[in-house]
This record gives sequence, C-alpha cells and structure tokens, in this order.
Amino acid sequence: MAGRGSGADSSAASLEEDINRTIAGLKAIRLMISGLSILVDSMVLDICAVWLFPVQGA
Repeated sequence: MAGRGSGADSSAASLEEDINRTIAGLKAIRLMISGLSILVDSMVLDICAVWLFPVQGA
C-alpha cells in the first residue's frame, strides 16, 4: 500500500511514486478531454455546415 514503508526513506520514495502516478493520471485525463474537445468541435462544425449549406433536393 502507498505510504507503508519501513522508514523515512521508503515513505518519501512512496510519496514520490504516488505523486508521479497522480501526475501521469492527470496527464492522461487531459489527453482524453483534449480528444473529446476536438471531437465536439468537429461535430459542431458539421452541424453548422449542414445548417448553413443545406443539400438541395435532399
């Protein structure tokens, strides 16, 4: 378990590992949000294009 070492050094190392895992997780979340943002932007552009330039005879 995190933070369960046999001394101060292992506790500090464990804390550093926890911080590194947290940072990595936050970076992954940021990438997912960025990907969703690009997807939503693309969908909005598609909707606007259809609304602004409707296909004749459809």
